[in-house]
Parts: sequence; structure tokens; C-alpha cells
Amino acid sequence: TAATGTLAAIWTSGSMPTDSAWRVEAQIIGRSATETCTYVIRGLFSNRAGVVAQHGTTSTDYSEETAAACNFDLAISGQTVVLKVRDDAATSFSWSAVVDVFQIGGT
Repeated sequence: TAATGTLAAIWTSGSMPTDSAWRVEAQIIGRSATETCTYVIRGLFSNRAGVVAQHGTTSTDYSEETAAACNFDLAISGQTVVLKVRDDAATSFSWSAVVDVFQIGGT
């Protein structure tokens, strides 16, 4: 992707079912010609009567990077969960992620 230096979405879930809870786990890796970073993260989300919320903050199980400017976040966008990454504004990065969603409840 083009270097932006801002958080940009690399994955978006489908709509979260009403009256459900999700644990979202992501394994992320990014690289440029000169930098590399990797993260394992997780977050807890719920949809109660159509209102989606994140509980607590996104936790980091593993983090290793050679580019201090890189970062990540799990966020809400309407009825979806979005995985966002930030790269170094001076370098173009390629990103890849494996995202697992564990669900309970919902219709």
C-alpha cells in the first residue's frame, strides 16, 4: 500500500449480529524494503440491541517491529469491526493479516 502514516483499514468484518459477542483475534505482518513489523492482537466486542461496542482496549499478545511509526488498532465502524494499521509515512508497506472471529449469541 502507499505510505500514509495514518491508520488505514486492511480488514473489515461483516455486520455483527444483534445480541451477540465477538472475540476478534488478528495476526498481522507488514514489510517495506527496509522495515518489518508483526503483531498478534485481540479485542472484545458486543452488539446489544443494535448498538456495537468495544469492551476495554485492543490488547497486544505479541509485538515486534523495526519501524517505530507502525501501529495497529481494532475499531468499530457502524455494525462492523475494522482492523487498521499505520505505516511509516516515508515508506510504502505491504500488509497481510489472518483474522479470527469467535462468536456467541446472535440471530
